[in-house]
Amino acid sequence: MNVARTITNNAQYAAPLDGQTIMVTASNVLVEIPHVMKTGFDPLKDIAPIAPLLSYVNVLVVNKAQPYKTLPELIAYAKANPGKLSYATPGIGTPHHLGTELFKSMTGTYMVHIPYKGSIPALTDVIGGQVDVMWATVNV
Repeated sequence: MNVARTITNNAQYAAPLDGQTIMVTASNVLVEIPHVMKTGFDPLKDIAPIAPLLSYVNVLVVNKAQPYKTLPELIAYAKANPGKLSYATPGIGTPHHLGTELFKSMTGTYMVHIPYKGSIPALTDVIGGQVDVMWATVNV
């Protein structure tokens, strides 16, 4: 299956459906795209990873002026102040958004989601104090 042709329906990406086409992408693309557009493929059945090219981790970023300095302090603060904290993400449905929702569920906290159009504007507002926290991706 030619994933590039299926996703874009653009002739410039056309290639024979012979299993010889390789797609290099972030894994989240395969998780997110089928939820927002009709692709004609199932990423779990039609695509097989062959090699990791990059690893990354997510780190929790907060403005240094915040009263919490550790993760347990952040969780305690969020529990004591439900809905007072906001968290930034690079967009709705991104791994950052879904991961923070999982974090909230696991910790019994409630924070307000502030979606951005990308990581840089989100991080800029966390540093500037307009938003309280965010998970940022760091390549390793």
